[in-house]
Amino acid sequence: LLFVGNDFARKGGDLLVELMRTRLAGRYELVVVSTDPSLAGARWPEGVRHVPGLAGEALREAYRAADAFVLPTRRDHSSWV
Repeated sequence: LLFVGNDFARKGGDLLVELMRTRLAGRYELVVVSTDPSLAGARWPEGVRHVPGLAGEALREAYRAADAFVLPTRRDHSSWV
């Protein structure tokens, strides 16, 4: 699973991390691509890998490698993905 975005809580990243912690650990991997300052020093549960920022070809490769892109946003009426 791939999550890409800043403003981590508003974009629902915390929901994904909790889901990984409680239901999906050991079954899936979640890659979080974000430069959100609130994530500095965060402790990630099993199966979650934080990449502090990707751009260009490296980001395109992350999308290609993912089975699914996830963005359970809370307050985006027209989110750009």
